[in-house]
Formats: sequence, structure tokens, C-alpha cells
Amino acid sequence: WQNNYFVLFALQHPWSVAILDEDLEAECSGSLLTPTLVLTAGHCHDGKSSKYKPLENLTLAFGIDNLNHLKIPPLIKAKGIETRKIKRAIHYPKYNHPEAYSDILLFEIDEEVPLSGTIHPICIPDTPNPDPNHLNMNSGIVVGFGPKPFDDLKTMNQIAQKVRSHTWCKRRYLPSNADIDFRDLIIEELPNSFDDSLLCAQNT
Repeated sequence: WQNNYFVLFALQHPWSVAILDEDLEAECSGSLLTPTLVLTAGHCHDGKSSKYKPLENLTLAFGIDNLNHLKIPPLIKAKGIETRKIKRAIHYPKYNHPEAYSDILLFEIDEEVPLSGTIHPICIPDTPNPDPNHLNMNSGIVVGFGPKPFDDLKTMNQIAQKVRSHTWCKRRYLPSNADIDFRDLIIEELPNSFDDSLLCAQNT
């Protein structure tokens, strides 16, 4: 591990999906919802973003923990790695790049992925919880490829985070309370302040 980032294996987080560019480099990460649907962030594929790439240039990889394995065909088969192209992107109507609100997106893939010990949908609640603080002080794990410079985005990593209360988050993300280097970014991404649709967390 490096600076709280831990290198992982696909068996530990079988819902993790690597979103790759045309060079099979990590573009974003996502989570498998069903054999044909992947949940990711809206900013990972938005026409207003300077990093936007057409769907045909993207590939999704399942059951993978090291992108270098894609260059070794025997390993792809032995480890049960699957790759798929994206059939369509389903954008959340309220998302407005670069704002942080409603920053979600679904990718529908062109062919079902077979489920296995290293490829499995993530578990999510059946119903919403009306209490915006129900996760306060709970620990969570963020999983994906990157960020730089950790292993050049090639391996799956995780970092532990502790969810904070909405009162704490609203105070923390007031531009007047933020470090001066981050004020413009907060104003750009949270123009309507921190609302109840969001949650925030910090390193444990």
C-alpha cells in the first residue's frame, strides 16, 4: 500500500469495472449493477468535459485488478477477465457538468457479462433512507483505478473514508471556509452550496 491506498484483487471487489480509453488506459471506474448495466459518474462521459471521448473509444473491463493483464491473452482467459463495448450511455437528466449534483450515469453494454467469483453486481439498498445523516461517521471504501501517480493507474486500489454529517459538510464546503486554492473549484462544482443530495467523507 502507499499513503492509505491499498492494491487489491478482483475477488475482493468483483463489482468493480475499469473504464478504458482507446489505449486501454484507465479513464474512469464504475460498478456493475446488473449483467448489462454499469453505474459510474456523469463526469466520466459528458460532452461539456475537455476529457470527453466518444463511446466507441471506450471499453469496459470486468474481473480485472491489473490492466497489464490485458496485454497477456493467456492471463485474460485464466483469470476470467471480460471486456465489453458500450451500447449506450444513459445520462441522469439533472446532471449539469461540472456541478457535483446528480453526478451519475449508466452504461448499457453490448452483451451480458457472465457472473463469477470475480464478476458480480454490487449490493445497493432497495429503498432510499430519508435521513441525510444516516451514514454519519460510518466508514466506507472507495475502489478504482488510480489516482495518479499510484502505480500509473494500472492496478485496482482502495482508500478508506469516513462519512461526515451534512452540517459538517455544508460548513466545510462553504467557499469562505475553504483553502484559497480550492475556493474557485468549490464555487464551480457547488454553486448552490452543499445540499441533501450529496454526501462527503474524509480520509480515516
